[in-house]
Amino acid sequence: MAAEAETQRTIELKNKINTNSYPDLHRYTYIYNKSSLSCPSNKKIILLVGQSLAANSGPKIKNFKSTKGLNYFESVCYQLSNISLGATGSRENLSFYISNQLENPDDFIWITTAWGGSSIIEWGMKRSFLSEYTNRHLLTLIKESNSKLKYIIFMQGETDNGYTDQFDYGKYFLDSISNIIKNVESPMFKIILTRSSRCGSNQIDNQLNKIKEKLEFSKNIYLLNVTDSLNNSYRRDGCHLNQRGIKIAAKEIAKKIDYLEGNE
Repeated sequence: MAAEAETQRTIELKNKINTNSYPDLHRYTYIYNKSSLSCPSNKKIILLVGQSLAANSGPKIKNFKSTKGLNYFESVCYQLSNISLGATGSRENLSFYISNQLENPDDFIWITTAWGGSSIIEWGMKRSFLSEYTNRHLLTLIKESNSKLKYIIFMQGETDNGYTDQFDYGKYFLDSISNIIKNVESPMFKIILTRSSRCGSNQIDNQLNKIKEKLEFSKNIYLLNVTDSLNNSYRRDGCHLNQRGIKIAAKEIAKKIDYLEGNE
């Protein structure tokens, strides 16, 4: 890999990070329609991170019951509901639908900090405002409730479609995880990674998915077929999931969590 090729891909993102182009006002922070609760102790933490499919980008689906899961945001626990706090966007969040299908949703507290359109470089660079924001919430929740990080659901790749010959995606992914869990004592968690590269005119990036397949050989990384397995009949705009797509993605992720919970 030529050094100048990596520079061409990363220099704009480095400048973006250095100028802090991630204002909190782009995140959903409206709490006035939310039900705040005391954060219970000794729960399991799920982080939902990545880009828009993990952010607030989905359609509303009727006939889904409320969930007993919680959404942690700025030192307060709220009943997990849409729109999810901490992520960008103003639509529905996948966390609610995943939680709805878990066998024991009340075991978990969710931290949702995905940023639409973000590259893995923006999460994995040495000074990453995206990872720092997530890490701050994670450390505070652990300190306040003695809860433990259990799962990181990472849904990302569309922005990096077609660029994996220009930078080391695997390195930036692992650096992203290191950034997110910085100063977490004795972390024992699992990563659920999605095949996510299809978006708009960009078809599935097989090279990117091969890199993710290699990552799966790392300890405690589990690769799922969603969301690249979902064609445009499961998407509302050729990129973001529609109701059918949300249901399938949520079911597959929840199924993996329940499987891992039952085989510890």
